[in-house]
Amino acid sequence: MNKENFFDAKQLLAWAKIVWSKAFWPIVALIAGMIVGATDTESRITSDCKYAQSFRVGYQAFTCQRKI
Repeated sequence: MNKENFFDAKQLLAWAKIVWSKAFWPIVALIAGMIVGATDTESRITSDCKYAQSFRVGYQAFTCQRKI
């Protein structure tokens, strides 16, 4: 894009399509990784609470209490 035609809609649309096409799969991978990580962490905490009645995050330990 040159400076004279910076606000040319056709050039901006073409540039946006190129950026979107290159960024689509990394964005999908990021979202999928966040979902898998959150699910894994939640299942690990749930299983720790079921058997040990406590769980750890780093060096801190927490007890599990059921609230109704």
